[in-house]
Amino acid sequence: MQLQCMASMRVAWLCTALVASLAGLGLMPATATLASAQTIRSGYLCCNAWTYNDWISDINYHYDGSKLLRAGLPIRATEEARNSFKVIVGGKARWLGNDYSRSMSHESFLRRYIVREDPKRAIETFDPFTQDAIHRLRVMPGMTKDQVAMAIGYPVANYTPSLKRRTWQYWLDRSSQVDIVFDKNQRVTALRGEWIAVKRVAYLPPEKAIASAQTRLNELSLDAGEVDGFYGPATRKAVLKFQEQIGLPAHGYLNTATLRALGIKIDGTREESVQAQEQNLRLPSAMMPTAALTALKEIFDR
Repeated sequence: MQLQCMASMRVAWLCTALVASLAGLGLMPATATLASAQTIRSGYLCCNAWTYNDWISDINYHYDGSKLLRAGLPIRATEEARNSFKVIVGGKARWLGNDYSRSMSHESFLRRYIVREDPKRAIETFDPFTQDAIHRLRVMPGMTKDQVAMAIGYPVANYTPSLKRRTWQYWLDRSSQVDIVFDKNQRVTALRGEWIAVKRVAYLPPEKAIASAQTRLNELSLDAGEVDGFYGPATRKAVLKFQEQIGLPAHGYLNTATLRALGIKIDGTREESVQAQEQNLRLPSAMMPTAALTALKEIFDR
């Protein structure tokens, strides 16, 4: 429906009031302004986000044909509809859709996705492995809530009503759920869900870094298996043993803290690790606890 308004102030006022009334009745989209070029909010895209047919959904599904919009892209909202905002991002007009977070106010929803500070500046200060994880839309233990959001977006309010919760629930598609679990310091401690879903977001370092870690673990008599850059069962078990031996959280992931302790850089080169040097890393001959192996299998095996 288009309303043809005369150029007088009275008619313009009546026209605006009629638009608002029709919007309230659900007969047409509620717009924040009759001039769609007016900026409601501007800043930077909070997170890596997928767009499909110019629709950016808060659920952030990745479909065939989707285009990735990187965290930190300049973005401005120019128009507000009932459950979406028209935005200019990535060089074109798109719609930012509130599909699964409608318990949030429009203002709160918009503040979540359009931020004042450029996330790229923060990302530049992170360690190389965390930067790599965010670039690849991946998550690993030790990442903060902000870093997780930059990597894979925010969880929708329907399933995670408050970001203060210790578990953020994500749906990668209609049947694939992953829970990101945080500790009291708001850092990731676990990724939970079926492995077919978890492996879509779990971070693994580059092959050169994995191969270097395998070499180091074998030097420590932890039996990481063949040095091939593949993160298989033998390497996972060796990593878990290493973490248990030096007092790191024992989750089996090659995350930043573990790689630092091993003295591994992201390009696969080695550096001396004070922590590794100072620890006696020879494990006792007893087998790992069954509970630890079971937990590891639940996370990784397939």
